[in-house]
Amino acid sequence: MEALVGFLAGLVTSVPMLGPVVLMLIGDGLAGRSGPEADTSESSRGPGVRGGRAWLAFALAAALSEGVHVALTVFGVAPALLAQSEIRVWARVAAGVFLVVMGVLAWRAQATSTRLLPERAGPAAVLGAALVLPNPGFLVAWVATAAFLAERGWLGGVGPGANGWMAGVAFVVGAILGVMVWFVAVRGLAVRVGARVEGRVRGVRKTVAVALIGCGAWLVGTGLLWSTGPLS
Repeated sequence: MEALVGFLAGLVTSVPMLGPVVLMLIGDGLAGRSGPEADTSESSRGPGVRGGRAWLAFALAAALSEGVHVALTVFGVAPALLAQSEIRVWARVAAGVFLVVMGVLAWRAQATSTRLLPERAGPAAVLGAALVLPNPGFLVAWVATAAFLAERGWLGGVGPGANGWMAGVAFVVGAILGVMVWFVAVRGLAVRVGARVEGRVRGVRKTVAVALIGCGAWLVGTGLLWSTGPLS
């Protein structure tokens, strides 16, 4: 039961979030079917084949990293972490700076390339983890989600003891699978749309770059405001 609840929570909470991981997957999916790097032989093998290992490694690393936030929430560590203002502030600022850097790099590269992700699985996985792990926003979101589920008795099996621990693990695994399904769906949709926007991918990349810079600037700004006092 907890695995199903976790899966649905991971899927439902991911849908309305247009975060940096989703933005990167959309841009990469669009680039996977158009642009100078995509040749006919690769396209002919079907949507999403090009760069398959890289984007899958990126998405899986991001989903597993979000699973870390879920685990910290389910097993009661998140409230203690969020209570430490230094952790909240500097994690937020670090995540924001990283996003700004990624956005600037994407903007500067758009004139010569449509690619957003590294072409090798290893660097892509590192990028996926780096976009999620230091961002306390995921932790806050999952604390709220867990509280909502607990109020309705949907996390009744999670708690102290061996059975409660196993239920918590099942919830975390389900949440990771739900997030991963959303990532795969988003990238697959972008690949299909990419075939219809041939020649416009660089414009989309520029938009993604601006969005990444905007997300990063917001994280840095709110983090610095947090450093001067708690925000409601």
